[in-house]
Amino acid sequence: MQNTLNSAALAQRRIDLGLTGSEVATAAGISAGYYSDLENGRRIHPSTPMVKRLADVLAVAPADLLTTDYTEPSARPVREPVDRLVGTPAEVALRLGCSVSTVHALVREGRIPSVRYSRRRVAIPWAALERWLEDEAARSMKAGA
Repeated sequence: MQNTLNSAALAQRRIDLGLTGSEVATAAGISAGYYSDLENGRRIHPSTPMVKRLADVLAVAPADLLTTDYTEPSARPVREPVDRLVGTPAEVALRLGCSVSTVHALVREGRIPSVRYSRRRVAIPWAALERWLEDEAARSMKAGA
């Protein structure tokens, strides 16, 4: 049977003792990164000797650092995707009802707000796009009046 670490108990005990993650990691003979992964739930199945070392450092019984409330990944509910703050040019083109090349042209001309995150990749913040659309609508109303 695999050990399933209770990350919250690990973090709380460390905080109660007034220790930093680096101090616990050094005392347990592991890297600070590995300890951080354990404490933040990115790694939840440490070996039995590792659980014993952590328990010794934190002065608790090894069982106090383990949980029985673990759900296997296949049984976990599927999470809905989180709304992203930015869209790709293809997503923006779909939202605007135009082609991707039109979106790229608007970005190149500086007419549409964008963030370049590599030489060839661009993201468009949704909030800035909405403000831009409102400004464009107001401009076209003034031009038509």
